Amino acid sequence: MSSFAGFVLHVGDHEGHEVGRKETLDTKVRVAWAWQAANRSASVQSGKIKLLRLDVKAGTVNGTRSGVYAELLHKSASSASQLLPLMGKCWHPDAPSTSQGHIAKKLGIYERVKAKKVPKPIDPKGTLVCSSSWCSTPMLDLCGAKRAVWGMLVASVFAADLSEKEGVPVAVIGRPPGHHATCDHNNRFLDPEIDSPSGKLGAGSLDGGCFYPSCWVSAVHSLRQGFASRLAYIDIDAHKPDGIWKEVEQLRGLGKQQRAELLGRPDQCEKVFFSSVHIDAYPNPSSDFPLCIFPWNSVRTVLPKKPGKAFEVSILEELLPKGLGIEGKKKNKDFLEHYDGWQQCLKEGLRRFKPNGIFIGMGFDLHSKEKRVPVDKRPGIGIKAKHYTDLVASLPSRRGPVVLTMEGGYTKEAIMDGMEGILRGMEQLSKERIKQSLSLRFTAGLKRKLSAAHGQTDRAHKVRVR
Repeated sequence: MSSFAGFVLHVGDHEGHEVGRKETLDTKVRVAWAWQAANRSASVQSGKIKLLRLDVKAGTVNGTRSGVYAELLHKSASSASQLLPLMGKCWHPDAPSTSQGHIAKKLGIYERVKAKKVPKPIDPKGTLVCSSSWCSTPMLDLCGAKRAVWGMLVASVFAADLSEKEGVPVAVIGRPPGHHATCDHNNRFLDPEIDSPSGKLGAGSLDGGCFYPSCWVSAVHSLRQGFASRLAYIDIDAHKPDGIWKEVEQLRGLGKQQRAELLGRPDQCEKVFFSSVHIDAYPNPSSDFPLCIFPWNSVRTVLPKKPGKAFEVSILEELLPKGLGIEGKKKNKDFLEHYDGWQQCLKEGLRRFKPNGIFIGMGFDLHSKEKRVPVDKRPGIGIKAKHYTDLVASLPSRRGPVVLTMEGGYTKEAIMDGMEGILRGMEQLSKERIKQSLSLRFTAGLKRKLSAAHGQTDRAHKVRVR
């Protein structure tokens, strides 16, 4: 076990990713707020949580290319380079064969969308802009966006490697977010909607400011490396992680040979626990977001392993009550009642499921201080730091990677308070892991002593008999 209770990674590569609309939600300052909260945290100030600054392009950790962490980052970058094309080919055989080719082709979709859906002429500076009804984050700098996307992917893989090595949770602070995206290099906006247990989803694979599902890439890397076989993905965010769900179903439906190519062996993924708490909002238009076309529901079910579906999926999705949008019909007690019910079911479900790899999309836009989720949610309704602490601290304390990546959250007070709660939860979870590890060691030692004593008794008995 590590001498630290956890790590927080700052992905500096995001700085080059510029967006072009004043109302956009994917801004640099979100990362700065989360990093500021981490630096101020009592867990960091006491030395229990360690901070690492990553520059993926330069290959440095805390400004140096040497040392254990930098060597691990280099290894993680190599793993990500192999993994992304493999995940892309699971969607389409014609997916680019290199990670950089994959990223370039996927981000090139913005140019095509602009040409077809935005009537304005192309900016002479090469600015890439999308219609808000198709892609929500216009890019000002394609090279900067590519670097940010690659930095977030590598950092998420590095987080899994670091968590497995040190035996503690690792949180990734960076952008762009990822839970609305898939590893499909095409974005089929006009394809038919997709069925899911909670309701229909749009077919697009790139939206909501997201480019790749970084947290899920981290999970698949953990499968591929043999760190885990029973995955839990948990999403706490105002918005449904539709991209992650599509990835789970895609992996589940692959043939034996494809799964072997991706994971090393076809049965490496035994089961998945998929859980989300969100409002009836983007990416699904709703009564509070007036372009409603797909009704959603809360879901508690198990999708069994069967022909054409390689593993079982347990689903726990909580759709928070109607009226949390711009009209503000519901009060915070209604919100918390539903949230607390979801969290209690989550604890029980994880206890039964016994995951050995846990991956969390940490959004802060359900926080009570959140003021800027346009159309989706009224300000002043939501959770606080203690809820984030309880969520992380109550995770199963079994050995295995625990990775958290940054998703939504757009208000300084909400992000900073939520981040503080996350770090306290990481510290408490690590304490429980240490207790369990010591208990297991004690039990194993006691068994060895009893076995040895029993053997001595048997030998003495045989001598007397003779």
